[in-house]
Amino acid sequence: MQEAGEYPAAEEHYRHALTVEPDNVLAAFNLGTLFEDMGQVQEAIDAYKRASNLADAHYNLSRLYELVGEHAEALKHLKTYRSLIDPH
Repeated sequence: MQEAGEYPAAEEHYRHALTVEPDNVLAAFNLGTLFEDMGQVQEAIDAYKRASNLADAHYNLSRLYELVGEHAEALKHLKTYRSLIDPH
């Protein structure tokens, strides 16, 4: 639905998944990508924060925080991303 541009329906499904399973990090991550597609940066940030054990969520958080000028937060999430993809 998201790829077809049916954003309201996609959001409904992602939110339903999170209602049924609040710790569903994939649904949270996908909700973040949806909000990015819709240009809703703060909502995307909030959604990505719910997917905190996914490296890609931290990468996206870093990118979005840089976009909004929160450089310290951007760096923090970039470091977390790097530690998750290469824990050595």
